[in-house]
Amino acid sequence: MLEDDTKKAKRIAAVVYVLFMSFIMLGTYLSQQQHSDSQPTETDQTISAQINSK
Repeated sequence: MLEDDTKKAKRIAAVVYVLFMSFIMLGTYLSQQQHSDSQPTETDQTISAQINSK
């Protein structure tokens, strides 16, 4: 009975760990996507420079 409780606790801990790490990875991915979307690309900078030089 004690072994069953130990196995159950380990499984619960493993699931919680996987969910926690998934949350961290998803948050990092979304933050990186948001950060890269807000920065102008090299093409955007070139077009902007050409417009400003006219």
